Amino acid sequence: MLLRKELFWEYDVSKLGLEKDQRTIIPRILERGTLNEWKEILNLYGREKVQEVLLSTPYLGKKSLNFASFVFDIPIEKFRCYTQKQLNRAHWDF
Repeated sequence: MLLRKELFWEYDVSKLGLEKDQRTIIPRILERGTLNEWKEILNLYGREKVQEVLLSTPYLGKKSLNFASFVFDIPIEKFRCYTQKQLNRAHWDF
């Protein structure tokens, strides 16, 4: 799998390892990747590993969180990023 440099602008893509950096790669593909890249991630890591990583990710945007919740049929309350956000409420939550 080739990682698009545009998705990982702050990293040296040649040094990213698919196994060692999966906690960086999986959420970034979900947040900013294409549907084909999402399918590649599911094929590469498997549904269980992707689900495990996303459940423990500290931040996901609302759309990504709802998409992951729907795809894996898991309530959003089970995601770390949701519970963390509830603890740190902002004045204006758009």
